[in-house]
Amino acid sequence: MTFPKAVSTCFQKYITFQGRAPRSEYWYFTLFGAILATVAKIIEITADLPPLDPNSKNSLLVVLTIVLIFPAMISVTVRRLHDLNRSGWWLWLHVIPILGLIVLLSWYCQEGTDGDNRFGSDPLHEGIIHSKAFAQGETSPSQSPRPVVASISEELAKLAKLRTDGVLTDHEFSRLKDKLIGTN
Repeated sequence: MTFPKAVSTCFQKYITFQGRAPRSEYWYFTLFGAILATVAKIIEITADLPPLDPNSKNSLLVVLTIVLIFPAMISVTVRRLHDLNRSGWWLWLHVIPILGLIVLLSWYCQEGTDGDNRFGSDPLHEGIIHSKAFAQGETSPSQSPRPVVASISEELAKLAKLRTDGVLTDHEFSRLKDKLIGTN
């Protein structure tokens, strides 16, 4: 997923806690939030904006920026945990000093669950048929949750386009290609 696509997806799913978010969506949106907060702070300093109240270090601009980003950040974080097949309630590990943050950070860096999990379909594979049951004729197109593609060559062409567009990394492309062809 590209940077602009990740940001737009997170704002489209502003308070959506269902579904999954791949690593790229989570990390790009985290980067976007950090950039936005930094820009707000730079504007605050250069414009010499007064603090919100005497006990605060931040101006209204910085506080509004954080308030704007916070719900989207929480929802993408929950969806990121869902991608790892973990409940969003694991987000509460943040309250455990240091250890909780280390555990969560290591999880956020891990590759998501391959294929569907209890929280939904794999966000990196959406729109791509990779069900062996369908390929073997065990299900009908009406039972398939994804659009039907006529041949493996068309599937490979779709995967190649996703890799070219930056949606899939070379490793993800290779893994999906092997899965589609039936090799591991």
